[in-house]
Amino acid sequence: MSRIEKQILRTLQRSSSIWKIFREVDADVLSTIKTLDKLVREGSVNSKNARFLLTRKGKSILKRERLGKKIDYKQILKETKSLCKNRPGLDESLDQGYQRYEDIVKRVRFIYDRTDLQNTKILVLGVDASQSISLALTGLPKEIICLEIDERIVRFINKVARDKELKLKAIKYDVQHTLKLNEKFDVLITDPIESIHAIKLFLSRGIGKLKQDGVIYFTHALPESSVKKAYMVQKILHKMNFVITDIIRDFSLYSESQNSSSYYNSFSEKFKYKFKLPDVDYYFTDLIRAEAIGKPEELIKGEYKFGKRIYNDSNIVFKIPTKNLKEERSIKSQSL
Repeated sequence: MSRIEKQILRTLQRSSSIWKIFREVDADVLSTIKTLDKLVREGSVNSKNARFLLTRKGKSILKRERLGKKIDYKQILKETKSLCKNRPGLDESLDQGYQRYEDIVKRVRFIYDRTDLQNTKILVLGVDASQSISLALTGLPKEIICLEIDERIVRFINKVARDKELKLKAIKYDVQHTLKLNEKFDVLITDPIESIHAIKLFLSRGIGKLKQDGVIYFTHALPESSVKKAYMVQKILHKMNFVITDIIRDFSLYSESQNSSSYYNSFSEKFKYKFKLPDVDYYFTDLIRAEAIGKPEELIKGEYKFGKRIYNDSNIVFKIPTKNLKEERSIKSQSL
C-alpha cells in the first residue's frame, strides 16, 4: 500500500471534504485525486454529499495497517529513558555520541506522521541505541533490524528486546563489508559519520536493502557541512534515485554533558583564539527524509576498506583523538 493511500485512509477516520484531504496528505493534488479514485473504485472509500468516508472495507484496511493507532509519546519517552539509563558508554574510536532523548522520540513522531512507521520493516544503521528501542516501543513496525559495529550495543539492544518482547533485533555489522541480508525493507534510518566518504558508504549499504520506492531518514550536521558539501550529498542522493522530501533544520541536539570533550582537542587547529569548553548545547543535526523514485541504486558495492578518511573531510573540525583511532583494526562482521 502506498504512502498516499495510507494517509488518505488515516484522514478519513472522520468524513472529510476533498480540501481537508489535500491538507493532510503529503502529495500533489493530481496524485492525491488519482489515489482517491483508486480507493473509491476498490470499495475502500465512498463519496456522499461532497464528503468522503471509509466503507467497511476501508475501516478493515485501516485496522490491518494500524493506521488509526494513537501513540502516547510521553510514555514512550519515559520508557526509553528508563530502559537506556544503563546503556553502554561512548566509544570515541567509533565516533559515537548521544542525542537527547526528546529528539529521539521527536524522530519517532515524525516518522509516524509520514506513515513510515506503521506496519513497515525498518532497517537501522549506526544510530543511537535508544532510537531503535523507542521505535520498537510503539509496537507499530512489523520488524526492526538494527546494524551496529559495537558488540556492547548489540548485546544491550537484544537484551532489551528480549525483556520487553519487542520486534527488534540487533546484529553486529561493519560497513566495510558487503551486507548479506536477504530481506528487503521499507525504511532506512541512519546517522552516518559526517565525512562525505562515510555518508556515501552508509547510504549505499542501507539503500541496497530497500524495496522499490523505499524511504530513508538520516541526519546531517550543519556545523561540519559547507554549502558545497551539502550539494555533494544532494548529488549522491540523486545518483541513488532519491529525491529529498524534507529537511528539518536543527532537529537534534547533542548534549555536552553526555558527550566527550576530547573532540575539542582538534578544534584549536582551526580556531586561533583562546576558548573554553562549550557552555551551551550547540552541536545540532538536520533531519533529512528522501524517497526513492523506483528502484534504489547503491553506489558502493562489495568490500570497501576506508582507513582514516572515513572520519575526515575538509569540513570536519571536531576529529576523533588520534590516540584513540582504531579504524585500522580488522573487524569481522557477523555472518548475516
